Amino acid sequence: MNKLMKKIDKQAVLGICLMMPAMAILLCFVAYPVFSSFVTSLSDGAGGYSFDTYISLLTDSNVQTNIRYTVSIVLWTVALTILFALILSVYLRFSSSKNAFWIGKIILLPKFVPGVIAVFAFMSVIRNGGGLTRISYQITGERFLPQLLHTDTGIIIMNLWFNIPFATLLLMSALYKISNNQIDSGRDIGLKNLDILFKIVIPHIKNTIYLAATFVFISTMGAFTTPFLMGENAVKMLGVNLFQEFSVYQDYSRAAALSVIIFAISSVVGALYIRIMFNDKKSTFS
Repeated sequence: MNKLMKKIDKQAVLGICLMMPAMAILLCFVAYPVFSSFVTSLSDGAGGYSFDTYISLLTDSNVQTNIRYTVSIVLWTVALTILFALILSVYLRFSSSKNAFWIGKIILLPKFVPGVIAVFAFMSVIRNGGGLTRISYQITGERFLPQLLHTDTGIIIMNLWFNIPFATLLLMSALYKISNNQIDSGRDIGLKNLDILFKIVIPHIKNTIYLAATFVFISTMGAFTTPFLMGENAVKMLGVNLFQEFSVYQDYSRAAALSVIIFAISSVVGALYIRIMFNDKKSTFS
């Protein structure tokens, strides 16, 4: 009995030691910056602390518009990313054609292109007088003006370039856990392709879909490069708004408060994902 207890104690100590580096990184690069930003956002400039900065931000019509604008772009990005990633991953998983093979190779390409280069290349294509305009003029003799640059639509399309490959890879890893026998069993009982998708495939990978959606939401919520280069001037995403408060206006309290707001919104989505996973595990064991 004593030997068993000593073995358990050693395993517990080993587990704690293995967790310490990750916990140290989490505390240094997540917890401390968030706490520091929160304290800075409460500073009133006279040595005291108050919520005046948050009240000022949340009652500012421009900031309210920016928050709605940001959340709208993020939600559209998440929905379209998951839709296209699901279609691509299902096709790549269950198709053995040459097209599927080459698409599977090409889908990785955006992960190896630096973000700034990709954004500038995309801007040269979609701007009025850019690549699309020249191609349309050569084909039809008419100058097609996409009207996509400096619009929310342009930002969403660029976000899809960055997020679809990542989400597709996540979903494919989950789809490979579904055996072909399960699909064949569904066909044997008369299920059509859409029935197989909604009754077999999606229920098996729903947790991975939640995970991909959460990652896409959080990464897009704090995005800066794409909205800074391709966004509008009248209304801005929160990442650009934060940059202006910090670098242009040098209002560090408002910048810190904005960062806390971005973190809070992202934390709500993260907490929702954890709750869904917890309830799913609980229902599994009950």
